[in-house]
Amino acid sequence: MTRLIFKPIVVILCVLIALCGVAPYFGEQMSVHLLAYNVTKPRERARSIYVLHVERRLSVNATPYSTGDYFIRVSPDGRWLIYRPELEPNDRFALVNLRTWQTRFLPALPPNSAFVSTQWEADSQQVWLNVYNRASTVVTSYIYDLPSAELIETDDAPPIYPPIMRDQITIGLPISMNATGDPQLGVTLDDAYIPRLYDYASDDAIISFEIGRDLQPVSISPNNEFLVAVLNRNRQIDLYLVPAWAGEPTNLTHNSDNEGLPVWSSDGNYIAYTSQSDPRRTATNELRVYDVTSGSVAYVVYYGATTMIDNTPPTWIP
Repeated sequence: MTRLIFKPIVVILCVLIALCGVAPYFGEQMSVHLLAYNVTKPRERARSIYVLHVERRLSVNATPYSTGDYFIRVSPDGRWLIYRPELEPNDRFALVNLRTWQTRFLPALPPNSAFVSTQWEADSQQVWLNVYNRASTVVTSYIYDLPSAELIETDDAPPIYPPIMRDQITIGLPISMNATGDPQLGVTLDDAYIPRLYDYASDDAIISFEIGRDLQPVSISPNNEFLVAVLNRNRQIDLYLVPAWAGEPTNLTHNSDNEGLPVWSSDGNYIAYTSQSDPRRTATNELRVYDVTSGSVAYVVYYGATTMIDNTPPTWIP
């Protein structure tokens, strides 16, 4: 009897917490199936970063302040989210602990910085902040050290490439490089203008574009066997599973909506993507999670007409 009562109570508590805008504690059992994405409320001119727990089917607002960031930067260990709150003066970044949901503010950056890019170190103990002036001609780099909570200006250059890039890859560009900086793998177009993996040791030329076609970035499966790509066939935009080197693409969506921005989960079990039923909207209608094993959509996030999911790539949390 206790078990029968306990589960509904937990569900009710999670719903109440979500409605109150307080993020629940996911704990140390956070799986790879946590997904971060941007949500916009146009009437309020506010943008927030939400986190979806796919198994629990629960979404929470991870950022207590509105943010102007379009890209989501999560530490490699999945513990920290860095973002720029829209607060005055707008010279401080914030870190959200994705285990406890507590917010830590970084020391202030120089005023009047037009743009700041962020990049995590592989050990998740430091994050780079590259500050651009208004003409984008001068870049000043800072390193924020989490253990010491110090922000240090540096003349060093941040790491340019991770070992391999998998999400939102531009066709014609490399995705992995060797120790000397030479490209190893990239994405090209075959004779039928279908995206494929490309080996830079090949004698074939890499093809990066086709005139008259809108080629969106692609994502690569963790085992390098498949690409997930948005293809326009017969005047219909759908999501396709594409064999990496050769073979016919498989349509995953088969609907009249416009899909985009697909990203693989780190274990290859899920693909998250956006879906837009009304092409006149500047933001998308839904965020969908496709279950690769079952071959069906496992979860749909929809907030209605007044709250939209940004047309920016979602990010799986490690």
